[in-house]
Amino acid sequence: MNSRIIIGAIFIFVLMFFLFRLGGSQKKGEKMPDVQPIQLNKDSGYLGSVDDMKQFLKCWSKQARTASRAPGDGIYEAYVSKIGQEEQLRRIQVMEKRLGSSLPDSFKNFLMAGGDHFQTFENIEYSTTKHFSLHDAVADYYSVNKKDAIIWEEDVGETNISDHFNYSNKQDSAQYYRPYIKHLIVVGGYDGRAPSYFLNPYIRLKDGEWEAWYLSGDLPGAYRFPSFAHLLRYIYRDDMMSKYKSYMPLYPFGAPPVNVDVSCEKYLKAEDIETEIAAVAGS
Repeated sequence: MNSRIIIGAIFIFVLMFFLFRLGGSQKKGEKMPDVQPIQLNKDSGYLGSVDDMKQFLKCWSKQARTASRAPGDGIYEAYVSKIGQEEQLRRIQVMEKRLGSSLPDSFKNFLMAGGDHFQTFENIEYSTTKHFSLHDAVADYYSVNKKDAIIWEEDVGETNISDHFNYSNKQDSAQYYRPYIKHLIVVGGYDGRAPSYFLNPYIRLKDGEWEAWYLSGDLPGAYRFPSFAHLLRYIYRDDMMSKYKSYMPLYPFGAPPVNVDVSCEKYLKAEDIETEIAAVAGS
């Protein structure tokens, strides 16, 4: 009699545990909830122009060739597209029609300045090429690498959407809002690796800029930025720090060590904005 009671109790416990897991947290492979476009009530802090972006890329390219390096580190180069502005504008218009939306100014200025062919190559301990997507390759994450996108969707537990909107040095890369993953637009990354640079058309700031992401296996998740220009500043800082055999701190806006020259970023005109940003539904 006692054994039957014990067996029955164990059965009920197992059944309740299973039902709890079934109805509790989100299960692996479960469809992400739908999200609506959000308009933030702050400007991004981007104040640059096409000419400013040209100066930035020119400065970055020159600095890449003159950065202090140890003997035997190999070569380091940076390339800028030679395509004329009229052709760049035509390609941007074609891309916008294909994506069904006008692109943010910071990204368009980057393309108009020749950034579509901009890449940096270094051959030191590891051969790494940072590059940005050509016009035809700018597409949603699912189209480019659906398998990888799904992995990121399932990687972490639930995140409160309010925690996502933190563009300061206190942000937690693990606190990205997963339902945005499938809507991300790939704009670059590292050769031989999954895409790392993204635009999020579902989060737009008051001045028309789109939220930008740095999503990498080197992090628990994604750093979020209020514009593509702010993401570009992070990529540039990371690039310069690697030249001096240093490493980026685990936050996006931290000042590099004093021995690292990041003077080119002044041309980006990407100012920091406040940490807390209220969201307004609709776009």
